[in-house]
Amino acid sequence: MKRIARDEIPVLRFTQYGVAFHFICVTPAKGAPRPQDPTEIASFERDLLSYVYTQPPLLETHVLKHLPRNYNERLLETRIQFDSPLVFQSEDQLITLQPPRGAPRVRHRLVQVRVAETRFPQSHLSVFHLVLCPRHGLEESGLSEYDVVKLAKLWVGKSDPEVFQEPYTIENQVRFAPAGDDWMTISELAEAVSGVTPLAARVGTIQLLEAEGFDWDALVPLISRLKKELAGETPASDEREDRRPSPELQAVAGILQCLLDFARVGDVYELRDVFGPAHLVEDELITIHKGALISIASEDRAYQASSEYVGISPYLLIPHAVLLHNHEQLSRAQEAWDEVEAYGGPERSPRWHLDRARVVMGRALDRDYLPNVFHYPGEQELYITGEQSRGLAGLKQVLRDRLSAIVGELEARRDHRRWMADVGTNLLLGVLSVITGLQLANMVMAPETARRIAAGGILLAAALYLTWRIRAARRQSQVGGRGPS
Repeated sequence: MKRIARDEIPVLRFTQYGVAFHFICVTPAKGAPRPQDPTEIASFERDLLSYVYTQPPLLETHVLKHLPRNYNERLLETRIQFDSPLVFQSEDQLITLQPPRGAPRVRHRLVQVRVAETRFPQSHLSVFHLVLCPRHGLEESGLSEYDVVKLAKLWVGKSDPEVFQEPYTIENQVRFAPAGDDWMTISELAEAVSGVTPLAARVGTIQLLEAEGFDWDALVPLISRLKKELAGETPASDEREDRRPSPELQAVAGILQCLLDFARVGDVYELRDVFGPAHLVEDELITIHKGALISIASEDRAYQASSEYVGISPYLLIPHAVLLHNHEQLSRAQEAWDEVEAYGGPERSPRWHLDRARVVMGRALDRDYLPNVFHYPGEQELYITGEQSRGLAGLKQVLRDRLSAIVGELEARRDHRRWMADVGTNLLLGVLSVITGLQLANMVMAPETARRIAAGGILLAAALYLTWRIRAARRQSQVGGRGPS
């Protein structure tokens, strides 16, 4: 494997941003912080949701103000430490990302933290939002494109094509120290400020507005051209000068893909697949790449209105919470199916286990999985894109088919039991009829004739019984070789 050393030389510095980590867990237990005043986010939420989904509300988002462990400052601050180097495998190369000669190996950023929660009353789930945002006017609060990607790496996880090498993993090299505490991981920070033990961060949201070092408005026409070329709406340029991406364009592409090795891209043609799936609405570029929802624009009114409270636009935060909530519902349904598969499939699972799987999967897929609840086309498109790009829509259909298989198996067993009960009842009635007939025959016929009739009745009953057993055995083989269950 080829070993390459790259110097980390940023070209961008973002001064207005929000980087949100989303953690899903069950509704907080006793002792967890309670939301104090939902009005700061409630107006955004009412505006976001379609009318039919507002009463009763399917979700409620609150800012958490009174935090545990002496984190009583409303605008909590934390210091981020970025250690160098980072060593990771990218395709066929082992890359060491290091600071330039003479630069410090440890870099610190001081950011503010907002904590919010989106509760889903029907499913008893909550999504905690830990948002990092700038302390305005502080030089140390700005983030480079490398800082943004490193933070995103904390939730990318196993889907990351850049595989980090021990001991230079991203968890070891990016740490947090809030309110003078010892250094901790992002999950430990989330636990400290939320008061509960959330699961590992599955997804995250990045909103970038203002950056020093480049003119975003100048990049928008180039990105629009790349999207049109990919769609075949305009012919591709053959001029070599036009095919070399600028460092700023490379950096933006790295952010959209959550990749650190973006400097190796030497041809604009390679960036078409990066910008092609993204949505460009006026000057806002928004995309969903695996676990990241990313928005880049020159300005955003919702961000400015809510940054003091939540640190990121609610029009990004809430749709992403819905997608994560729905992903969790599919995970629950998948776990129930996996338990059925452990028995060898629906045909071999006990009835009580199939009943349980039917209830769990039906609740997750039909009751708790939220539809496209949003009012505006932008958020509706986010929901659709998220379902498709993350495979949620396809997995949901697969799980529905599996639920149908479980329901069909339960109905087949129920029909089988009914058939056996009917046959048994008819057989019993036949035997009783034979006995009654024999009694009457003894009264009106000679004993020899009565005995012959009795023998014939017994033979008839035996024939009926054997026919019932043969048909029952055939029926059992059709539903997996079981006896009655």
